[in-house]
Amino acid sequence: MKDISKKGDMMKRISFFSLLVCFMFIFASCQKAIEETPWADYALKYKDKVFERDGDENDPMIVKAMVKVGFEADSIDDNKISWCDAWAGFLLGEAGIKPSGSALGASYQKWGVKVKPRKWAIAITTDNHIAFLYSEEIFDTNSGKSYKLLGGNQTNSFKVSYYPVDKVAQFRMPTKNELLNPANPAKGL
Repeated sequence: MKDISKKGDMMKRISFFSLLVCFMFIFASCQKAIEETPWADYALKYKDKVFERDGDENDPMIVKAMVKVGFEADSIDDNKISWCDAWAGFLLGEAGIKPSGSALGASYQKWGVKVKPRKWAIAITTDNHIAFLYSEEIFDTNSGKSYKLLGGNQTNSFKVSYYPVDKVAQFRMPTKNELLNPANPAKGL
């Protein structure tokens, strides 16, 4: 009789644990994207002003962004590193949004929530380039149907470029979980 009672208790615990896991999964998948895009102001402030320098000189803003994701300032050569993801993270952080914290574009694949194309959403390309959707409009270009993305390391600068629609894997937006200061999301880091 004791064995049956123990098995019954174990089944109750397993059922409770399974229910808890299901609830957590449902809750996580119900997170909504925030409506505000406070990083847009920072992106527009730096648009066409941040770019790789020739020779040994580095753009101080690229260095600042790379240091925020863990690089040593002395080890940075903006001509040799991919800095699009660190730059996006820097702008998000300045606007009070917790970035992925990594210099790897793939780190944004599970950040925030996946959304339909929406202006200022994070665009993740099939080769893990990170940029912001600059316009929801789809443009006809020499490469076919394309989105207009504003991103770092696009022809060595922070600028608007066209990316073929089939090369953009997904769009993501932060949720309230990514707000560094929920009372004042534009406060910054």
